[in-house]
Amino acid sequence: MDKVSRKNARGTFQRDLTYNEPSLPNGGRIVYSKGKIVFVFLLFLISIAAFVSQTEITSFVYSEGFNEPFLLLYLTHGSWFVLWPLQFISIAFFKTTRKYIRHLRGYESLVPGTKWKGFRRTFASSVKAQHRNIHHTSELIAKSCSPGFKSSMPLDYQPQKHPKTYRDFFTSNSIKYILLTSIPITLILNVAGSSWYFALTLSTSNDVTAIYNCSAFTAYAFAIPLLGEKFSFLKLSSVIIAVFGVFIVTYNPAVPSDDDQSGNDKSYRFVGNVIISVGAVLYGLYEVLYKKYLCCPSSLISSRRQASMSNFAMSVIGIFNFGLFWAPLVFAHFTGLHKFNLDYSGTIWLLVGLSVLSNLLFSCSFLALTSLTSPVLSSVSSLVTILFVGITDWLLFGIQLSWTQIFGDMVVVLGFGLLIYGSWNEISEDEEDDLVIDSDAESVVSAQVSEGRR
Repeated sequence: MDKVSRKNARGTFQRDLTYNEPSLPNGGRIVYSKGKIVFVFLLFLISIAAFVSQTEITSFVYSEGFNEPFLLLYLTHGSWFVLWPLQFISIAFFKTTRKYIRHLRGYESLVPGTKWKGFRRTFASSVKAQHRNIHHTSELIAKSCSPGFKSSMPLDYQPQKHPKTYRDFFTSNSIKYILLTSIPITLILNVAGSSWYFALTLSTSNDVTAIYNCSAFTAYAFAIPLLGEKFSFLKLSSVIIAVFGVFIVTYNPAVPSDDDQSGNDKSYRFVGNVIISVGAVLYGLYEVLYKKYLCCPSSLISSRRQASMSNFAMSVIGIFNFGLFWAPLVFAHFTGLHKFNLDYSGTIWLLVGLSVLSNLLFSCSFLALTSLTSPVLSSVSSLVTILFVGITDWLLFGIQLSWTQIFGDMVVVLGFGLLIYGSWNEISEDEEDDLVIDSDAESVVSAQVSEGRR
C-alpha cells in the first residue's frame, strides 16, 4: 500500500467513530458516537473557561468604575456577527494552506483529474463550499420546522444543486427563513438580558442572580410543549436540584453581599424581582425557540455541520443586535434618559474588549451545545460555572470558600450529573454522516463512506 492509500485508509478509519452497545432485550440497538461525545465535552470545557473569564474581567471592570452595563450588553451581543466570517475565513485559510503544502510535496488528489488551482481560487472555492453547506442545512431546518415551506431550489433538490452566487444565497427561501426567524428570537434575547440590568437597580443582586438562574427550569417547562420532549421526573428533579444549589450559594450567610454594604434603596425590591422573573422566563423561552427554529435535527446532519450552522445563526442574531439596538441607546443619550460616559482609559476599554471576546467564546460553545444536545442540558451546564467562578476567586484573589458555598456548589454539580445521566442518549446518540458539499477530497471520501454504510 503506497503512502496516499495508507493516508486515505487512516482518514476513513478516523471518521468511523461509532461503536455498538450490546443488543437490548427488545431487539433494538443503541449506537453511540464517540466523536460527538468528545465534541460535546470540549464545548462544555470551553464554555466553562469562557464564562469564568468573562465574569472575572467584567467584575474587575465594574470595580474600576466602568458603569455602562447597557452599552456593554450592546457590544457583547452585537459582536456575535463576526463569528461566521471568522469561521469561513479561518477554515478556508487552513484548508488552502494544507492543500498547497500537499501540492508542494507531490501528493495526488483523491479526486481524479483535479489539480492545484492556485491559492486565490482554492481559498474562494472553500468559502463557497462552506456557504453551500449552510444553505443545504438551512433547507433541512426550514423543511423540518415549516411543513408548508417551499424551496427556492428545484423540486429534485440535491446537495450538489445550490445557489451559484451570493445573491442567490441570501435571497433563497431557506436563508430568508433563517433571517426572519432570527428577528423575534433576537428581541426575546435582548429583553431578557436587559431585565437583568433593570432589576439590579430595584432589587438585590442575590435575588436577581438566584431568580435569573431559574431560566434552567423555564427552559425545561417550554421544552415539553414546544420541542415535544417527554416529561421525565429524573430531568425535572435534576433541574430543581441544580437551581436549589444556586439559591444555597447565592444566599450564603457566611459572605456579606454587596447589597448589605452599598446602602442603596431597595424599596422596589418586589418590582425588581417580578422584572427578573419575566427575564428568566424569556431567557428559557429564547433557548427553546433557538433549538426549535434555528437548529437542524441531529438525525439529518453531523455534529460538525450542526456546530457550523449554530455559528451562522449566532452571526445572524449578532447582525440584528448590531444593526437595530444602537437606536435605543442613542435615543436614551440625547433625551437625557441615560447619558453614556465613554471617557475611560485605554486599559478599561481593552478589558471591555476581552470581556466581549470571552462572551463570544461562551455564547458560541453554549449555542453549539444547545444544537447538539438540548436547551435544558446547556442551561443547567451554565450553572456549573458558579463552582468554577468561586474556585477562581479563591485561587486568584484569596476569597475563601465557605462550607455553605461548597455544599451549594456540590448540589449544583449533583443536579448536573443527574441531568447528564437522564440525557445520555441526546448527548451520545449516533449522528448522520455528512452529505458534504465540499470540493475537499476529504469530504468526498466522507460522502462515499456514508453511502457505503447505507
